Amino acid sequence: MPTASDLLGTTSALVKDIEIIRGDDKVINITWIYCSTREPYNWTGWEFAAKIKSAVDGVTWADAVVTHDGTGGKITILFSRSDTVAMDPGDEGRWDLQGTDPTALVRTILRGGVSVVGDIT
Repeated sequence: MPTASDLLGTTSALVKDIEIIRGDDKVINITWIYCSTREPYNWTGWEFAAKIKSAVDGVTWADAVVTHDGTGGKITILFSRSDTVAMDPGDEGRWDLQGTDPTALVRTILRGGVSVVGDIT
């Protein structure tokens, strides 16, 4: 897993493709740690937003609820079933997670593709 020190020292976002089952909640838990100390990253003062779109400049399919635990390094991203139920199996889209640090600097932290698969139940 990439670490916070790897990420925050770079200019490009890390890539993580995700698969969503139509009509399900999609939860993504990520814990960032420093390479050198193995200590968790301190997200205190950060604000986050995440979206799924049909394409980079496309239609928004879902806005996530994003939370973090402050000093524990953990970020939780929730795409709600109320949004995923409207997605069609076979749909391919894009997503990203952006963070705003305490100095108001905005960074895209994660980005990637989205694949939608059908639900059975």
